[in-house]
Amino acid sequence: MGSTGCVLSVQVQLDKTSSSGPPTYPAGQNPIFNVILRNLGTGNCRIDVSGKGVVVTVSSVADSSTAWTTATCAGNQDLRVLGPGDGYTEPVKWNRERSVTGCPTNPPTVGSGSYAVTAMVSGVNAASVQFGLQ
Repeated sequence: MGSTGCVLSVQVQLDKTSSSGPPTYPAGQNPIFNVILRNLGTGNCRIDVSGKGVVVTVSSVADSSTAWTTATCAGNQDLRVLGPGDGYTEPVKWNRERSVTGCPTNPPTVGSGSYAVTAMVSGVNAASVQFGLQ
């Protein structure tokens, strides 16, 4: 989706921090992943910020299996333009549901454990960030 002169930086941050290792979300509290995009180039970046364009993936740390991804049940395309030096943050809420083909109304939820979240936008991957669920 980029264009000439577009140099995209992608970072994912949790809405919670911890000074002693990965943050843990207690039962009933759902994580919000802030996907931070920045155009480091000299030209405009055209970016789809829907769940298909900003693909956020949560994986189990134990076995690397995908628990959830925005790509499974993404909404309509939502194009944005980032000019040189511009930034954009897309907050992505996750209610602990598993990704299920067909997007049923009540998909199963994940169990407690350690997870990692990452994001990919226009072929650019963010470093993964670990967190725990109780």
